[in-house]
Amino acid sequence: MTALDNLLLMSAFTALFALLSGNRPTAGSNLTVLYGGQCLALALMAGLGYGGSASIASSLSFDILGHALHWRFDGLSWFFAVITVGAALLSSWVVICAQFTLFLLVGVCLFTLYRDNGWETPAVTDSVSPPTGKP
Repeated sequence: MTALDNLLLMSAFTALFALLSGNRPTAGSNLTVLYGGQCLALALMAGLGYGGSASIASSLSFDILGHALHWRFDGLSWFFAVITVGAALLSSWVVICAQFTLFLLVGVCLFTLYRDNGWETPAVTDSVSPPTGKP
């Protein structure tokens, strides 16, 4: 199994995870980690981008209508993959930072509202689920 096969499996797993996780709360941070793993796999193949090694051929191939279809990875392919995976990693970080900023802003606004009006802060619950009304 070549480094290209590992990258293909990691990309397929990331796409499958993105489809199955949907809009669960932890999906964004988990996808960020998976995109980081793809960037690491591409960094291990950096010799392609800098001309230090020849193209890498995948062990995955198909025979369709008498023609062999195979996948190979050269310097231009590596450069395109770095741009694509880098953009995905950057956009996932932008989303995480935007969510963090929004939650921080809402928290500061609520703190200021309660402090300025002299209101008591609500009791802190020990669970994530909404209160049931029972003590």
